[in-house]
Amino acid sequence: MSYRTTVVVGDLEFEVEFNATPYRAATWHEPAEGGEVEIEGISLEGFEMMEYLNEWVVSQCAKACNERASDCMYEERACAGEDAAERRAEDALYA
Repeated sequence: MSYRTTVVVGDLEFEVEFNATPYRAATWHEPAEGGEVEIEGISLEGFEMMEYLNEWVVSQCAKACNERASDCMYEERACAGEDAAERRAEDALYA
């Protein structure tokens, strides 16, 4: 899934778009998988900056995205559950 977050590096505030896959622990029959974060883009005040940034800034953004990925996925699941509950309530009301 694709997510957006704000990352502050030094005095600059970047908007970072990234993909993240949920981590699944290894079982006896299958290896662990997921838990990867891939940065899609980094923008500053609406301008795409990723190709102009040095490796250190990009790595700081990647580190922040790794730290926030599980929160983003949790919020997405929570919102999906709330939306489903609202749809069920509306269906019951108008059925």
